[in-house]
Amino acid sequence: MTSVNQQAEWSDLGPFQALGRIVQAFYAPRRLAEAIRERPNWVFPLLFSMLLSFVVAAALIRRPEWQQTLQKAVESSGQKLGELEKVQLLHALRAVSWAFFLVAPVLGNLFIAVLLWGTTVMLEGQVGFIPVFSLQLHAQMVTLIPQTIGLGWVLGQRGTDLSRQDLPLPSSLGYFLPAAGVAPSVRALAGSIDFFGLW
Repeated sequence: MTSVNQQAEWSDLGPFQALGRIVQAFYAPRRLAEAIRERPNWVFPLLFSMLLSFVVAAALIRRPEWQQTLQKAVESSGQKLGELEKVQLLHALRAVSWAFFLVAPVLGNLFIAVLLWGTTVMLEGQVGFIPVFSLQLHAQMVTLIPQTIGLGWVLGQRGTDLSRQDLPLPSSLGYFLPAAGVAPSVRALAGSIDFFGLW
């Protein structure tokens, strides 16, 4: 009977309340953790992370650099293909790219949540998977949302070279370093320091 009541409570959270929880991760993480402990929700934040991944995919796959990368992959396959076969293979690679961007948040979040849940069970004993999964989904939003906005801004800039290995996001310290005169190791370290991640 208790599990039925808990499931009813979990499914009772409306979309605006769920969105409010995501916003709450930025300014009141302790209250958010307490609310998740009482009423965990995972469907909305998981769908929201898939939406962010879809936005990144839409911005990235349209870029000419992405098309050139796919064409190079087709040409370097070593097979002698006709023009029609190359076009079909390019369409298949685009479809696989879309599928990857949409499935990656689900599989990645499940994998991280299983690791966190296993660690929590070993340290604290009996803990349900859903509260841990919900907490992990909400906690990642603090970095996921700013990084998606920053990546969208970078992709929207004309003349941005996406082939650079050290392309920093606007939310990282590396973005504010000068273009020349900085050691690659310092640039890589600064690029890994995310302001929202420190938060």
